Amino acid sequence: MPLFSNNEITLKIEKLYGVRAVECGLSNYSYGHNPDVDAGGAEQIWHYGGIEVLPSTNAIDTISSTNAGDTEILYVRGKIYNADGDFEDVIQAPTLNGQNKVVLSTPLARVLQFYNNNGTALLGNVYIYEDDTIVAGVPQTAANVHGLITIGDEQGANSLYSVDGDKYTALTQLIVSVGTQTNASVEFLLQVRNKDKVWRTVFNTSVPTTGGSFEFDLTIPYIIAPNSDVRILALTSGNNVTAYATAAYKCFQVI
Repeated sequence: MPLFSNNEITLKIEKLYGVRAVECGLSNYSYGHNPDVDAGGAEQIWHYGGIEVLPSTNAIDTISSTNAGDTEILYVRGKIYNADGDFEDVIQAPTLNGQNKVVLSTPLARVLQFYNNNGTALLGNVYIYEDDTIVAGVPQTAANVHGLITIGDEQGANSLYSVDGDKYTALTQLIVSVGTQTNASVEFLLQVRNKDKVWRTVFNTSVPTTGGSFEFDLTIPYIIAPNSDVRILALTSGNNVTAYATAAYKCFQVI
């Protein structure tokens, strides 16, 4: 749990940015899982592996499954760039059509939550992506993929988080851990990218042992500005390493 009050967050936003913002009444989190982090470079904590290439337009428009029998309804929550060029929240409920492409009703710039919202379990992996050539439901261009639900999980797991254009967000908690399958240490990097800026590492820690974890409850509010992206990366000394990351956020609306 955070070790600071909502009033401290409001005061810090006012001091840093010169605006007043009050709690939205919403708490959010991002949950990431990468089942196969390898040595040799950083990877994002998400099901697909590697590092997500974030689009600069509302380009994420297609879903498909690797199994012809999947006709489930999905829950998709993401961000669009609105007419002002700001992030704005959008929720939609597309229905799978097996290995065939299904076009989203609203193309997205970011995918934050992506899960099976049906009473029947998925039979295949499910991808959400920018329109691409597919083979048996699988997009062929890695840079176009923005979410993956793996069989048995029923939900995509991505450490990415993005902030609406009229809101600020306070990071309240960070939990990272290493799976038990492979003996390796992992360094975790929390990175933030403000609008039109570069990615910056604002916090990092390491978990030195297989099956180990680290939990950080913030004592000072870390404020994330409107239209910013947040992600968590992993660097490891081994191969086939499983890494997890969960971050909790509190929303503040500009008044």
